[in-house]
Amino acid sequence: MKKLLSALLVLSLCCSLVTVSALADWICPSCGHENRDKANFCGSCRAAKPEAQAMAVPTAANGWICGSCGMGCPDEDAFCIVCGADRNDSCMAAYVAPQVEKNTVSFDPAQVLSLTGSISANDSEVKFSYTAQVTGRYRFWIAQCLSGVKFQVQVFDSRETRLKNEYLAQDDGASVDFTAGETYVIKVNQYRNYGDFVLNLGQAVPVADVTGYRYISDSVCFTEQVNRYVFTAPYDGVYGFFIRECNNGLRFNVKVTDAAGYEKCSGYLEQNDILNATLAAGQVYTVSVTQYRGKGDYVLGTAYAKDVAGLNGCEAFADTVNFSGETIRYSYVCAETGSYTFTLTSADSGFRIGLAVLDRANYSMGNGYLEKGNKLTVSLTAGQVYVVGVQHSRNTGDFTVTIKH
Repeated sequence: MKKLLSALLVLSLCCSLVTVSALADWICPSCGHENRDKANFCGSCRAAKPEAQAMAVPTAANGWICGSCGMGCPDEDAFCIVCGADRNDSCMAAYVAPQVEKNTVSFDPAQVLSLTGSISANDSEVKFSYTAQVTGRYRFWIAQCLSGVKFQVQVFDSRETRLKNEYLAQDDGASVDFTAGETYVIKVNQYRNYGDFVLNLGQAVPVADVTGYRYISDSVCFTEQVNRYVFTAPYDGVYGFFIRECNNGLRFNVKVTDAAGYEKCSGYLEQNDILNATLAAGQVYTVSVTQYRGKGDYVLGTAYAKDVAGLNGCEAFADTVNFSGETIRYSYVCAETGSYTFTLTSADSGFRIGLAVLDRANYSMGNGYLEKGNKLTVSLTAGQVYVVGVQHSRNTGDFTVTIKH
């Protein structure tokens, strides 16, 4: 229970309470109605305020609560002064979370360059010059040679600094980091016996922006290949990264880092394994998938945190828990002081959530684990802003919670 509460406290929404002022600071040019300075729309006819400025979403101390944006409006207004919603239409009985589009982006396999040569005498040497097109991890290996033949393979940068010195036989290889635009020299020298060879060079792939995509279809073609993706987190919260599909036996090292290079999470994943990371809205993150065991295609799933939804005026809310570790947050302002009961009325058998209600100071009003039919009752104060947090506990799927006063 303490673990549940702690997790929801960290992810709680910091809300500000704005009371309704009686001051009238502008007159509607359409109908002459007096409106407060902070109003963006006329409360009488819904006409927009001249040169209206956007404002933070407040809550009501007196009057009615807009179900569209959560704004507190005076009782005499027929339309929301922030978003213009009709009072009669915007007081929702229930909140239903929008469906998430599970779109996929696909990438071509990494390119492998084959370099051929022959070593026919002691101290023979074959040189190759290569200019890197992408900054990242490259891999060279002996793809073909006679049994018993072994080569010394060295890699030098443009300043003749030796980056690698390896002794390779058939299928042996090593990885090296190259910088885009730099030219490197690969030297293959005789070490044991003679013969023809094929030296393969697995090339790094460009970093791809996958913002907005739920699934990433890609592949690893060579040992220690690294595929990197960047995305911008749309909301604060917990995100999930999992291997949705891959061949049996494949394993990957998956890591998420922020723009400064600090690690947010990492782990070795096989099919259906998942990592969780708490990310900040508007920040850019890099997801690295490194080959660890086996080679082939995979689909990386990215489960996004959800925006904080307003439940003001709602008698129920319906949503979906999509992944292990997910936490969904809602803001809630009750119209009357008293006891409120949250009941998990609809869910599959075996489904369980952790539910907590927190005030603005992050103090728990109540929390517990709910299966279908279970209830949580808390005492709330009218006009106060609360955070209702739903956290994955067991299984995933759709659910509905009713709120009764």
